[in-house]
Amino acid sequence: NPIFRSLLLFFIALVSTVASGEEKGISKDIEKFIQTKQAEIEKCYTVSVPKKLKVSGTVTLKWEINDKGEVVSASVHKNTTGNVPLGKCLVKLSTQWKFPENPDVRVVIRYPIQFSPKEEVKSEDQGMSQY
Repeated sequence: NPIFRSLLLFFIALVSTVASGEEKGISKDIEKFIQTKQAEIEKCYTVSVPKKLKVSGTVTLKWEINDKGEVVSASVHKNTTGNVPLGKCLVKLSTQWKFPENPDVRVVIRYPIQFSPKEEVKSEDQGMSQY
């Protein structure tokens, strides 16, 4: 039954991608894709955080992505930075992204982005980027 197959695939994708990190199911394609968005993410930080203010913490975004890679919904799942405009900017920005296609599967992803007042940009292997 094609409807059951789609629902089953959606459920499997949902279960395997709701948590962050490669070991929890975020595919390498999605990880690589988000890494290509570092400059855009940094711009959100720049426009959302006053220059004299040092903001650190994690903004965990939650996306529902359709089989064509389009963002169906985006929200802030958790924000420990205390900076609401930063979370809003990231949500607005990411709704314009087109993730890698995943035929016949809609996925829900929670992805943490860590911010710190350091000047250098570092990427970590477990589904987390540090800015």
